[in-house]
Amino acid sequence: VIVVDKVAPELTLNGEEMYTIYIGSVWEEPGYSATDNYDGDITDKVVIDSSLDVNTEGLYPITYTVTDESGNVTTKKREIEVKKKVMITSQGIAVLNYHFFYGDGESCNESICLSTSQFEEQLKYLKDNGYKTLTMNEFVRWMYGQIELPEKSVLLTVDDGALGTGAHNGNKLIPLLEKYEAHATLFLITGWWDINNYKSDYLDVESHTHDMHNEGFCSGVSRGARMLCSTHDEALADLKQSIAITNSTDAFCYPFYAYNDSAISIVKEAGFKMAFAGGGYKATRNSNKYAIPRYPIQSNISLNTFINYIS
Repeated sequence: VIVVDKVAPELTLNGEEMYTIYIGSVWEEPGYSATDNYDGDITDKVVIDSSLDVNTEGLYPITYTVTDESGNVTTKKREIEVKKKVMITSQGIAVLNYHFFYGDGESCNESICLSTSQFEEQLKYLKDNGYKTLTMNEFVRWMYGQIELPEKSVLLTVDDGALGTGAHNGNKLIPLLEKYEAHATLFLITGWWDINNYKSDYLDVESHTHDMHNEGFCSGVSRGARMLCSTHDEALADLKQSIAITNSTDAFCYPFYAYNDSAISIVKEAGFKMAFAGGGYKATRNSNKYAIPRYPIQSNISLNTFINYIS
């Protein structure tokens, strides 16, 4: 008995038949599968033919072909359109800068302290009014034109790692972030506090130096910030030590908002994609990526002022 198989294999493409990506993007194959009535699973026999060039505009077909043991052939195609991305440069995103948090029955005499009731009021406003609280990675990718973000986007940052920010010193920050499902980034002085005190899916941790958060350390530079009068090798070694702990080079924050050309150069050399300072105005894609402005959040802030910052 001679069995003649004339049934072509079944070839299934995951995802869509047409995709649009932007120049410089990475094409991620959605996948495919192939089965045959006699040979079973023959996905490993699928041959892909493509001339896709993600760096050149154009329409590129990708051809998928599979042949069974009897010589029956099935072919399918999808198309990839590569386009230039037109970046929106006018959008501004408020970057808010917090420091310390204290609760009912507690006190904090510094102007950069914020009560938990104030902070919760702000988080509630963001959630009730449809704001997207960004991860640091989202903000970085937006700044570099890799993604677009909703008009109602805000980046919450917290400096240092002191009062109320971790499990060891009051634990005010993380429970409120988790309650309102709000993302924030902590710029941690990694040599002062254990990073394990700040674990949460809603809190990214980036570098605020390892051990250079010293004011008045040297003369002739802004606020006497230690980083500004350290040698190149000392500062670079400190940043690398901090990176080894945070395991991230997405962002850096200058101690006391103080920086100069030398500090920027060292931050770049360490591999950071951007750095934050002060300023009191919104960040745009035209902002200096190594001097991104933030709004300092002080204890006397009203909800109306907060709304003015983000809107």
